[in-house]
Amino acid sequence: MKNRPDNIFFKKRNPVFERENNPPPPPPPPPPKPKDEDGKDCEYMKALEKKYEPRKNRKIQNSYARMEAIIHVRKSLEKIAADELIELCILSPSSFDFAMLLYKFCGTQFRCVDIVQQKWEKNDKGSWVSDEMCSEKMKEIISTHVCDFFKTKLLSILALKQNTYISNEFSNVFDLKIKNIEYILSRLVTITMQNQILKDASEMFFYSCIFEDVGTNE
Repeated sequence: MKNRPDNIFFKKRNPVFERENNPPPPPPPPPPKPKDEDGKDCEYMKALEKKYEPRKNRKIQNSYARMEAIIHVRKSLEKIAADELIELCILSPSSFDFAMLLYKFCGTQFRCVDIVQQKWEKNDKGSWVSDEMCSEKMKEIISTHVCDFFKTKLLSILALKQNTYISNEFSNVFDLKIKNIEYILSRLVTITMQNQILKDASEMFFYSCIFEDVGTNE
């Protein structure tokens, strides 16, 4: 009956008989297996590694050099009294000098863990915890305790200036210091100056595991 020309169901073009006469095509081959992730067999990964590895090494070297410099600054601050830092700030009132004075005052209470994002932690009974209010607390310290340093210094200089036996010889020096301290007190309470001090202080207060590596290698 397959050969009957008057029956369409038995014609050779019937798809049923075509499937019977022609077996189904073989399944597609499986996709190629990914190459090793270690980069040994991947030339592209090798090229990327060769391109970016020097940059990574330079970044690590710069981080170590930066951390080592900060460690030496901190060690120097341990040998300097707060009154000497105040004198330095009076002679050259820069934000970095104020940042060193701030670290001298509360360096064990706060630390910066991310300079770019300005993330800070506070010391809570020996444990470091993240606190979004650290910046505001440090600004308050600048407005109160740091300003009190300069107010006390100003009162001392004014008392010396009232002494005629001393002021005649050093009157110009006293006038310059008084003028600088008054300028400092007017600037320390401003938001702009406080933000600049915290920006510089983030270097002084910065903490990273790199410190432990640098300290171990010394």
